[in-house]
Amino acid sequence: MDEFYKWVNENPDNKKLFFEAKTIFDSISNNSVLDINDSWQRLLDKKNSDRQTKHTPFWKHMSKYAAVASIAIILTSAFFFFFVNNEFTPPSAEYISGDGIMDNASTALMTINGLYRYMFEFGQTTTSNYHQSFGPQSYILTADVMGDDHIMSGQGNGWFWFDHIYDVKRSYTSGGWRSYDVWNYGYTMASNVNYILAAKETIQGEKSDVDYVVGQAFALRAHAYNELAQFFARTYVGHEDEPGVPIYTEPTTAGTPGNPRSSLREVYSLIRADIDSAVNRLRGIPKQHSSHVDYNVANGFKARICLISRFAVSAIFDMALFLESVVILLKYFFGI
Repeated sequence: MDEFYKWVNENPDNKKLFFEAKTIFDSISNNSVLDINDSWQRLLDKKNSDRQTKHTPFWKHMSKYAAVASIAIILTSAFFFFFVNNEFTPPSAEYISGDGIMDNASTALMTINGLYRYMFEFGQTTTSNYHQSFGPQSYILTADVMGDDHIMSGQGNGWFWFDHIYDVKRSYTSGGWRSYDVWNYGYTMASNVNYILAAKETIQGEKSDVDYVVGQAFALRAHAYNELAQFFARTYVGHEDEPGVPIYTEPTTAGTPGNPRSSLREVYSLIRADIDSAVNRLRGIPKQHSSHVDYNVANGFKARICLISRFAVSAIFDMALFLESVVILLKYFFGI
């Protein structure tokens, strides 16, 4: 008892652990409310009444510590078994159902925020090779090494090397390589924003708040299909009626039948319609967070889309709008 009392008093964490474990045990046993002061006094009285002066062998010391550890493990296991099997929900936890999250603009924005995290956190789109699969920035690097913008003289540590030498196509069935990476990224993005866009007429809130959410959803879907089309189809000009990628504009599940490949003309018609909707809805609405797509960023997306599909006049206009916003930022931050 002396050793146990000594252990309890070594530091506040030990004392806290003991009384938390005792509270759990008592609540499971008889639903009683623990009086810490009373319990502490009983422990002290027991210690004084059980005090012994004889020498205690080392193995007995160890057995006492082991007993304390075993009790803690048993009580913790009982806690999880009892509460998990009774569907216990901590009072501080909040749950928003899939049906309710699109009811208003503030909760729908949570889905958008999750997608932005998805865009930069590695390990989300592949089952391996995480350090070369970290969302759109990795696809920009991939395009650089597959084109003439970045020449690799050797394999080095291997990252992006197989993209550079065009040797990833044969690994299309693997979850760890570029084909799976981009496909998973693009269609996960499209699938999520389709739920928002399907509810765009019923989302509650101020018009500007709804437009802020829905406008970003349109921009992200345009971005997703633009990435997919660049990786899984030929260039647009001269191949407009050749196979592009499958199009999904409605909410889907794992059991949704797959669509056939749409033509590039159809794919880019959707992309341009989406980005136009994004620009129109986001015009004049202040950005709430630096990670969000606003009017200026949407115009940057549109410029890239138009350059790829060779809508030169529109590309020049949209790039001018985007660069205007860059100049404003440079003046603000650097006084240029």
